[in-house]
Amino acid sequence: MRWAVCLGLLATACSGPGTATPVVPGLDSGAALAPRDAGPTQACGTGPSTGDFPCEVGAVIKSRCQPCHQNPPQHGAHFPLLSYADTRQPFNASMLRFQRMAQVIEPDFLPHMPPHGAAQPSAAELATLRAWFAACALPGSQDAGCGSPGP
Repeated sequence: MRWAVCLGLLATACSGPGTATPVVPGLDSGAALAPRDAGPTQACGTGPSTGDFPCEVGAVIKSRCQPCHQNPPQHGAHFPLLSYADTRQPFNASMLRFQRMAQVIEPDFLPHMPPHGAAQPSAAELATLRAWFAACALPGSQDAGCGSPGP
């Protein structure tokens, strides 16, 4: 039941009457979104298994997830999240890792990630992740280079 409530909240946070379709910069503009009533993890299908994170999504995952989701995982993390392909791996028999990520980033979901006590995503970072999950966690477009890291 808690899972269904979280998905409902996530779907409501990302869409609803009178709100615009979530935009994830770097995501192909023609990408199909999950139906509003299905939640981001229900109607996505298998999708591509390779590609790169959209720039903004990659930045959030790098700063909020990758400190623990390394290879090998650190601090009790169960799997790496170093590449887009890592998010498309099975979490269990009924969902992919990105679908689990959509659950655990919600503030009241247990277990919650990042763990309480660790730096939490800002409202803008949560919105970025929620929009990406609602768009079925598709890879970013090939021409949306994220730029080179600064000095």
